[in-house]
Amino acid sequence: MEQEDISTLCYKLITQKERTLLLRKICKILDTSPNNCQTFWKYQHVSLILLDEIVRTYYTLNTQKFTSEECSRICTVLNIMQRILYCKDIRNSMFETHMPFYLYPFLNLSDNTQKYECLRIASLGVIGSLLQDDSEVAVNYLKNTELIPLTLRIMDIGSEVSKVVATHIFLKIINNKEGLEYACQTFERFVAISVILNSMVYQCISIPSIRLLKGVLECYIRLTFKGNVKVSLFSKKPEALMHTEIQKQIDSNPECKELFNRFMDIIASGK
Repeated sequence: MEQEDISTLCYKLITQKERTLLLRKICKILDTSPNNCQTFWKYQHVSLILLDEIVRTYYTLNTQKFTSEECSRICTVLNIMQRILYCKDIRNSMFETHMPFYLYPFLNLSDNTQKYECLRIASLGVIGSLLQDDSEVAVNYLKNTELIPLTLRIMDIGSEVSKVVATHIFLKIINNKEGLEYACQTFERFVAISVILNSMVYQCISIPSIRLLKGVLECYIRLTFKGNVKVSLFSKKPEALMHTEIQKQIDSNPECKELFNRFMDIIASGK
């Protein structure tokens, strides 16, 4: 579509009360024509409209009034945010306005029913988009918020899909030097992360997931880039990884087995 089409939709978005259909149309345009992202974001009051859509959800979020339709609407808003975050200027603007803070209530949900899981995954998608270029700016921003602890929480209590997405995000964070420093800054923080990773592996005993095991092993391998962590993991190997049932799952997948063997070789070199 032409640029004027997105401008027309933006005008309607800020002048009409019913926004659901407009948001869907905008999301579709941004998906097929990313060059419209700047026009959309810079349109007067659009950022406030997105924020309003997010905040108004808080009032019904943990009540029966939060319907599947309401969930679909807010997920569309979050999908729009994901798309426009492909633009570096918009990412920087998001950091400056602290807009990601408003995702806290969605990431802090503990209900694993489908509508809340969809909302959690869409929110994680926004965080992932902030990290897409692995910049230190994004990592430094996130480590000064509660977004990393919330991501770790989802790795522990979410359903499989949200766990996988959250683990991917955490791995992107620690793959950055600043993120790795954050994760290992104190022994207590490293222990907390280790407890979550161990818990995730134990959960794979009753609900097998090679995807999760791969993600956990990749996290462990990256954490061993810190010498003190390598020594710690050698002296006290992650119990869950050594469990017979987990070993069977690891042995059943060549890629997973390769990651496990690599991890064991790395910590053995740090003894």
